[in-house]
Amino acid sequence: MATLQNIRNRSGLLIGVIGFAMLAFILMDLLGSGKFLLGGNQTMIVEVDGEGVQAQEFFQRVEKRVQNYIANTQAQPSQKDRNSMMDAEYDQIIREKLLNRAYNELAINVCPNEIWEEILLNPNIQEVQFFIDENGVFNPDLVKQYMAAIKDGKESSQKALDEYINWVNFEQDVKKRRLNQKYFNLIKKSMFVTVNQAEKQFNNENYGIAARYIYQTFTTIADSLAVVPSKEIKQYFNTNIEDYKTEQSRDIEYVIFDLKASEEDKNEIQNELTKLLDNQILFNSSKSNYDTLYGLKNTKNDSIFVFENTETSYFDGRFYKTGKIGSSSLDTFLLHLILVIFMGLILKKVIIILLN
Repeated sequence: MATLQNIRNRSGLLIGVIGFAMLAFILMDLLGSGKFLLGGNQTMIVEVDGEGVQAQEFFQRVEKRVQNYIANTQAQPSQKDRNSMMDAEYDQIIREKLLNRAYNELAINVCPNEIWEEILLNPNIQEVQFFIDENGVFNPDLVKQYMAAIKDGKESSQKALDEYINWVNFEQDVKKRRLNQKYFNLIKKSMFVTVNQAEKQFNNENYGIAARYIYQTFTTIADSLAVVPSKEIKQYFNTNIEDYKTEQSRDIEYVIFDLKASEEDKNEIQNELTKLLDNQILFNSSKSNYDTLYGLKNTKNDSIFVFENTETSYFDGRFYKTGKIGSSSLDTFLLHLILVIFMGLILKKVIIILLN
């Protein structure tokens, strides 16, 4: 309760802080995001193909819609109505920009005579009482007189000026409708439908067939009931020979035997390798005495030891660093074969084949 009372006591200060924060936020948005107050691009409402409409022009066009609404309904539009007018004017601007570009590219134009003809054919104009003569017939000359009167009186009469502005806007609307009509008529004329296409479309939409059927898969029919002569098979093959062409291929059958040393082989190699490391005392029959053969641990000349215990006589007596023998993969391979080579020195049964 004490906390709530403190908040109530400081409510004025709190409201002031919140108001200042909101004002700072609005000013940051106006000043920092696009030169709105300095007359930058922030005043542009819509841009179509590089051509834009400023806010002033946009709202002037919206205001014309509002004035037309008031003149037609004798009532002020609601906020919902105004929002709808703004949306409609926005769409209208985009439509005009795109269509005007198409009009210019296709050289579509409307001459003054066409506008005059469209005005005379307008039902709203033909029903105006001022344009009907004493015989009750619509008279174009009366329309010309009215146009001349408001044009001459626009400088001296506000009413004449307002009517003149409305008439000019009316002529602009007639011109836009006529341009639009020409453009879409051109599109319609460019589309052609053949007689066959029309007949097919008509048949698809108007003809139907009622059918009753029983579904049965071909797998339920025994093969013996459908005998196809060899002549028909050959004829079908020759007709569809492209579907049966295949690339040349070979079938190979092979058996893989894994050459793996048995446990006995492994033990025998290990024992022979162990004997090679230590000295051996052997009887020399030519001298009738015993000789001592030094093992790898005690030999004083490793080169002679290699020559005496290997099947090959090639050994250049040099040692090579990693990378000097050949590729790194060959170095790694030879390093892993050191023990196997030493086993070969003893058993003389290991054959090493290097494939390039």
